[in-house]
Amino acid sequence: MFLKEYLLVTTPISQSLNLLQCEEEAFLGVLLPTLSLTLKQLKDLEGSVTVCSPLLDILLQSVRKRFAPQYKDSECMLASTFHPNFKLAWLDLLAEFDYDVDEMKRRVTADMILLVDKCLMDEKNCDVTNDACDFSNEGKKRRSAIAEDLVESFLSIKTPDAKLTKDVFPHRCFRDLFVKFNTPIPASAAIEGLFTLDDALIKPKQPGLSDQHFGMLAFLKSNAGD
Repeated sequence: MFLKEYLLVTTPISQSLNLLQCEEEAFLGVLLPTLSLTLKQLKDLEGSVTVCSPLLDILLQSVRKRFAPQYKDSECMLASTFHPNFKLAWLDLLAEFDYDVDEMKRRVTADMILLVDKCLMDEKNCDVTNDACDFSNEGKKRRSAIAEDLVESFLSIKTPDAKLTKDVFPHRCFRDLFVKFNTPIPASAAIEGLFTLDDALIKPKQPGLSDQHFGMLAFLKSNAGD
C-alpha cells in the first residue's frame, strides 16, 4: 500500500525532473509549463492517497514555495508564452490554485504586444507594412494595432506538438523573441566531457604531446564511438 502510493505521488516529480534536464528541451520556457503540469497532477491526487497524504502536501507546498518567484518573473512567463508549444495554455493548469490566472494572462499578453511593437520598429521588419516604420503618433497607433493583431493571431493558433521550425512562427519577430527569452546560459558539460579523455590520450610514454597533436587525438577519440 505504502509503496504503491509513494510511487503514485513521486512519479510527477520524477517525470518533471527528467524533462527539465533533457538536453533537447533546454529552454527556459519549458520550466513554468512543466511545473504547472506537475502541480496539477499532484493536486489531482488529493483524496486518492491516505498513507502518503503528508508527503503529497509537502511536495505541493515545497514546489510552490521554491518556484513562487518564477511565477512572478515576467521573463520566465514570456519565455513560455513565446514558446509555440505552450503559449498561454499552461496557465489554465493553475485554475485550481490561488493564482489570478486572468490577470497573469492580461499582463503577459500586454508585455508581448509591447515587445512585438518594439520589434516591428526594427528596420528589417518594415516589410510587414509601411506603417511599421512610421514614427508619427498615428503611425505608432497603427503599429500598436498591428502588433496586437499579430499577438492575438499567434496565441489563437494551437500548436502543442509542433516542431520548432521557422514555420511555426507567424512573423520573424516571434522567432527572434523566442530565441531571446529561451536561449539558455551555455553549460560546461560538453567541455567537461573532454577532461575524461586525458587518461586515454596522455600515456606515460607520450607526456609531451603538442596542443595540435592532442587536439587531433581528442577529436578522433571522441568520435570513435567506443
